[in-house]
Amino acid sequence: MHRIRLIVSMIIILALLLGIAAVVGAGPAAQEIGSWQEVGDAPAFPAQVLPTSGDGALTTIRGEIVGQDDVDMYQILITGSFSATTVGTDGSLADTQLYLFNSGGVGVATNDNAGPNETRSRLSFDALQPGLYYLAISGATSDPVTGTSNTDPIFPAGPIDQQLEAFGVGALSAWNSSPPFTRGGTYTIAVAGAAYGDGDAQTIIAPGQSTEAPTQPDPIEPVTVVPPDDPTEESAGGGSSAAAGAGEAAAPAPAIGVEQSEALPTLVNARNDLELLANQVNPGGGRPGGWNGSINVEDTQLALLIRLDLELLANSVFDINARPDDWFGAVPSNPLAVARDLRHDLELLADEVVGSAQARPNGWTGDDPLMRCGRATQALVQVLQRVDFQLNVDFTQPDYCAQAEIAASRYAETRILQPSVSALEDAISETQLEEALAGVDPVDVGPNQITTDYAVGFFDRNARERAGVIPVDTAYTPIARSFVGGSNMMLVRGDGFELFVDHTTAILDDEIFDELPDVDEVGATPTCSPRWCN
Repeated sequence: MHRIRLIVSMIIILALLLGIAAVVGAGPAAQEIGSWQEVGDAPAFPAQVLPTSGDGALTTIRGEIVGQDDVDMYQILITGSFSATTVGTDGSLADTQLYLFNSGGVGVATNDNAGPNETRSRLSFDALQPGLYYLAISGATSDPVTGTSNTDPIFPAGPIDQQLEAFGVGALSAWNSSPPFTRGGTYTIAVAGAAYGDGDAQTIIAPGQSTEAPTQPDPIEPVTVVPPDDPTEESAGGGSSAAAGAGEAAAPAPAIGVEQSEALPTLVNARNDLELLANQVNPGGGRPGGWNGSINVEDTQLALLIRLDLELLANSVFDINARPDDWFGAVPSNPLAVARDLRHDLELLADEVVGSAQARPNGWTGDDPLMRCGRATQALVQVLQRVDFQLNVDFTQPDYCAQAEIAASRYAETRILQPSVSALEDAISETQLEEALAGVDPVDVGPNQITTDYAVGFFDRNARERAGVIPVDTAYTPIARSFVGGSNMMLVRGDGFELFVDHTTAILDDEIFDELPDVDEVGATPTCSPRWCN
């Protein structure tokens, strides 16, 4: 943990020195009001999507499908009833297909043809849980899949002229393209009941909708938090105040700021899932005493109100003074961090209520799986993502957070803390190299080569004593593997070194790795003398 915090601190300092924040802050050109124009080539996966941003309701999305396997995905906020259609809109893409995913990348619905004689698409919902969603479009040749082998379909195959609900088997992991292929073209998606995905407070309420808080599963009136010495203060189940009852106008609530608006998608999703979890704990629809149920997105205290309800529900599941060891609790920070802390603790509570980290109640919205991890891991990954790091870890695995920490740490160590061994090579003379190699028996170089720039060699199988980053194209021979606790570590030999390395970073075929003998039977004499050794 200290190592991660140190890395985070160093990267933040480096980012400030290099001016990375200024580069990241630069956005696309100004967009037309109510519309979003594709910037570059829109990505196809939630983890890569940047939110649409703007003021007012989002009514139009425009872009272009540029190839047979191109899929464009957009992050939007849905405020209740929702529709998206390419029927009757502009664009040269004659055959479209629309897909909707929730904030966790799990499929909601898809439509290929809006009718028997249509090749354009339409999605329509009378009511959806308000929150963050991903809307995707393709040229009707791509199928979203999930599963470890990327073969499990997310949606049924047909009928193609109907809106098809997702199987609910898992989150999007890949797209499979099949003929007949489209030639691509431009498209326009007409959208209703949606707001820009950046969570701007002004866009949460769609045109024609009430500004009252959306109805929750349990019909409990939201309350207004007032100072303790306010004479109009009421209990959690109270009605309107005497002043309000006399017809006096209430003082306007303070407007939320930009930082708070950025946290709204996470807060809305958390409130939705908290109510689902409360229904799971109390099937009759009851709520703990003091429950407020607030979902007023214009309330500057929304995060606090949701946290209060979360702790009330946790009190009924755990003992009042007991929480899991990794429970964050209410920690003062910026609005987005507070919202992420809420999601982290909500997932811990769901683990306890449902009895599994891999199952959730029907209708669960979810959020970025990184929010389940510790603060240091979250901070490290988010800082690195501002450069060019991509976290390619299967979030369905029970050790997701540990793998995310390892992936981010390796990236930081090999790309930022030790980006090149050229300076070290220049500093070591040929004479010094010959002296370092003296007494080391030559080893036949095997047919395998390092193909990644983050293969780190270690003197021990537990990866505690680091030897150095093995350069790309370095030849090595796999000798043995560790059989302790499903370890990925293997012993390799090369020109001047014998070290342990994670076989997934050395890109050794799994079948070859599985057939390697036990290192305890073969024996190991770790050594490292090349220039890249520490």
